[in-house]
Amino acid sequence: AVTITSWMVPGLGAKPDYHYEDIVAQYCHPDLDWGAIPGRPKEASELLQVQVFIRHGSRVQCGAGFCWEGNSEGNFTCGLNYLDSSIGKSSQPLTPSFRTQYIDGKNLLPGNCLVGQLVESGFAMEQLNGKRLREAYVEAENLLPEAWWSANVHSKAFFRSTDIPRTKQSAMALITGLVGRPGADGIPPMRLMTMDFAKENMIV
Repeated sequence: AVTITSWMVPGLGAKPDYHYEDIVAQYCHPDLDWGAIPGRPKEASELLQVQVFIRHGSRVQCGAGFCWEGNSEGNFTCGLNYLDSSIGKSSQPLTPSFRTQYIDGKNLLPGNCLVGQLVESGFAMEQLNGKRLREAYVEAENLLPEAWWSANVHSKAFFRSTDIPRTKQSAMALITGLVGRPGADGIPPMRLMTMDFAKENMIV
């Protein structure tokens, strides 16, 4: 995750408090947590805005090629899945929920995983990222109210993802950590903005 935080410093204007190269080594490790977000600089008087850019969490490999001898043996096993349903304009369900599950042995990789599928550790990583954001910007700085998701959420936060399963699920995990409540307990439907892949401008 890359967090760009703008502070108002008297006489200096707004400036970011740290940069991507300062945190990448902490982010990419098996503890799944890169630690608390740095607090308010002593010379800063006001938090102006926060922009957070994340890459998806840990995933299954994205192609059929294997890196070393024996890598193709055994199965890829994925337990993280989706519940899909159709809704109308009012967010009322039009169908039951369906669990999407890939048929074992019928995929590009051996096992029941979609190529590039988010795995449980990747989901946990993004939940921890969301928790750190909550600690910094809800609990410490009060940039968002405690129950920011409960009313007029779209005036307080904007969530954007590419239309790829692992990136959307990573965004959902991060938002769940930011909410600070288990699962969907009492949380209204949220809007995750995306666009036609042919026009996508977040792919580099």
